[in-house]
Amino acid sequence: MIPLKLAKYATEENVAEAMREKEERDGSEEEEEEVLDEDEEKKKLKLAIKMLTKGNPVTIKRATKRKTAEFNIPITKDDVAKEVAKQKSVDLDTKSIMLDKPIDSLGEFDVPLWIDGRELEEKLKVVVKKKAYK
Repeated sequence: MIPLKLAKYATEENVAEAMREKEERDGSEEEEEEVLDEDEEKKKLKLAIKMLTKGNPVTIKRATKRKTAEFNIPITKDDVAKEVAKQKSVDLDTKSIMLDKPIDSLGEFDVPLWIDGRELEEKLKVVVKKKAYK
């Protein structure tokens, strides 16, 4: 193998050189893995945003007072996050939901989302309907 230059004698210099080359290869492989992980995270984030903002809106049903359309309990960020997880199968942190105040009336609302340190142009559509009494 040595005459064909497929191997070298294990001298101190050759061993040290082989170790340096190995460390360089390992370092560049780790950097490539980090870049791939970041790309995968961005793809997952884009997919999650698409799942949240496209298609059917998130529907929340709430019991109202009999004579008015006001809620007994307003809808908070936690309620929106639970319904998103249930209906869209996306775990959304309550910090990502930008509700200025709890929703306290029936109707359709565009809820701004804050993901990855920026506000999204797309809004989460939330429809609040009256819960049917039996």
